[in-house]
Amino acid sequence: MDTSAIVDTNVLIYAALSGIDVRRGVSEQLGIHRVFVPLCVLRELEALRKSVRHASLALEMASRMDTLESEGSGDDCIVSVASRTGMPVITDDAGLRARLRTMGIRTISMSRNGVFRYSRGRSLDGAEELSGPQGHKERGR
Repeated sequence: MDTSAIVDTNVLIYAALSGIDVRRGVSEQLGIHRVFVPLCVLRELEALRKSVRHASLALEMASRMDTLESEGSGDDCIVSVASRTGMPVITDDAGLRARLRTMGIRTISMSRNGVFRYSRGRSLDGAEELSGPQGHKERGR
């Protein structure tokens, strides 16, 4: 069972917009007690502060999380950190999720109402299979 995870920029911005507490959500729902933010995510949020609504609040939220050294930017940075640490990544970026899955790295998605689930890949009909908090599979998204 995972006890730590890495968070991506898009989840932090949406969480700030929606008032979702990422750390509390993954702790209560998935048993993940440490959420790490790579320095590249902090740099990205800093750069977005003036142009993206809620980026400042997302940066404030991220500053209360543990940080991880990272190089580069964007998806490449997240992939590098995840492959180095083996931690799952909390992201709603479909392209990043697919890339991480091909490397055997687990991903966690966040729904609009703050439900966190491990992504399990795509079924034959293209619907994404998700594992909920109790491990039962659900279809959707």
